Amino acid sequence: MTQRSVNELTVLLPLLIQIVGLIFAVLVDSYMNGQQKRVLLSVAALAFALVVENYLEYLMCMRASLWYPRLIAAIVGYAMRPAILALFCHIVSPRRNHWRAWAMVGLNAAIHARRCFLTFALRSARTIAITEGLCAMPAGFSAPSCSPICCTSP
Repeated sequence: MTQRSVNELTVLLPLLIQIVGLIFAVLVDSYMNGQQKRVLLSVAALAFALVVENYLEYLMCMRASLWYPRLIAAIVGYAMRPAILALFCHIVSPRRNHWRAWAMVGLNAAIHARRCFLTFALRSARTIAITEGLCAMPAGFSAPSCSPICCTSP
């Protein structure tokens, strides 16, 4: 392992210790009922998955060829964050129906999932623009006098 990877893992260690501590506290707590324990264990599992997702996304950003898996990881990460909040709603008021919170989680995931389709559309438009001699910019197309670097970047 390089010094850089050791430093990266050292930063993640306190987060992982906190998640393990949460799991231990939930399992030994006798005042919580079974549903509350399941919800908190789900929160711990999502928090662990979020830490792993963020680390993998960080590793993928180092390679330009992994842009699509990184995009998928980012979408999953953005969808997990409000799910954790929705699970905490079940802890605060366990007898209520929280369909609005879960609808917002689903809407958030759908909004972020559309990035997959937009990315393909923008890449297709960029390919057409390169063959036509135009350069695709975020706001549209510009004249062929722009740098060819912007035409090749993802």
